[in-house]
Amino acid sequence: MKQIRDFVAPNFITPMIEEGVKDGSIQTDNPYELGEVITLLINVWINPLILGSDTKRLPAKCKLINEFLSQYNIVLFDDETIEHLSKF
Repeated sequence: MKQIRDFVAPNFITPMIEEGVKDGSIQTDNPYELGEVITLLINVWINPLILGSDTKRLPAKCKLINEFLSQYNIVLFDDETIEHLSKF
């Protein structure tokens, strides 16, 4: 969790969000916090080692993450990825 907060979010996710804010493709006043929540959702909520390996629910989780992030104009999982996950 510390690595997510201190390394992954600020060095990988947040810079992409800030770039999107600059070019107008992402709308948020809180790029750092949005970077943290995206990283936490992926690394905790989808991680089977933390919340179990119910792969049948994984596509629904990805769709819900997309729904949540759509308010920021972000699509994290494309339809092809979700379709692929539903085959597990």
